[in-house]
Formats: sequence, C-alpha cells, structure tokens
Amino acid sequence: MKQITFIGALPPPVTGMTAMNEVLVRALQNSGRVRCINWSRNKPLKGMRWKIARAWGACKSIAILLASGRRHGEVLYYPANSGGGLYYDIVIIALARLLRYRVVLHHHTYSYIDAHNRKMALVNRLVGPSGGQAVHCEKMRDDFLEEYRSEEHTSELQS
Repeated sequence: MKQITFIGALPPPVTGMTAMNEVLVRALQNSGRVRCINWSRNKPLKGMRWKIARAWGACKSIAILLASGRRHGEVLYYPANSGGGLYYDIVIIALARLLRYRVVLHHHTYSYIDAHNRKMALVNRLVGPSGGQAVHCEKMRDDFLEEYRSEEHTSELQS
C-alpha cells in the first residue's frame, strides 16, 4: 500500500478539530503507512502567535512536500481551514496536485458551506476529480455538494 500523508494539527492542545484529526490519523495508521506533518505547537496559542504558528505549519508542509518530490497516486489527507486559512489550503493543495498526490479534503466546519466562499470553491476545484471530500454526516455532504456543485467523491466519516 502507498503511503498516506496527513497535514494538520494534532493534540495537544485538544480542540474539536485536533481530536477528530487524531482519530482519523489513528484509523489511517491501521490501514497503512502514514506520514504526519503536524502543525500543532503543543499548547494553546492566541492572536498573532497563533497566526504565526499556523503560517509556520503551512511553510513546513510546503517544504516537506517539495523535498519529497512527485508522489504519483499517493493520498494527501488534509483538513480544510476556514477564513484566511483557506489561502494556505490553496497553496498546499495546488502544490500537492502538481506533485501528483490524490487529495482528500476533510471538512470540519460549516462556515464556508453556510455562506459560499470563493476560496473554498477554488480549493474544491483544485482537489479535482481524482480527489475526494470527507464530511461528518450525510447532511453536511448534501449541503457541501449543493453549495459547491462538487462532482468529486464524498465520504461520510463514521465515529
């Protein structure tokens, strides 16, 4: 089996997203080799320190992806950001697609589903037909598909 690369924050600190990421990484590890690029700074951060840590995580991810070279068909599992974090998503997913990863985007928030977001629309297009969308429930899948008219495969996450 090919390696799966996970990019995102893992606990600590424990938040809803980091806890879900940890569950997903453990499940992925049970199915094969997983490389984790962890954005966590191991403690809660706020304000500018949080923004700098998130930017550092994105830069570190980009450097590791570039150093790894082409990965024909390997999976990049990536929890989507919201707000300004979607700019990181655009760069990382575009790079991953150039490096031939198959991107699976994990949706943890409704912020860009409730209100159409052009950055998420671009992210969705970058994921492309070879990628997929992982959502938490059937309603989230339906709402995402309605908002972004995605033809990519969506999977409901089982807890």
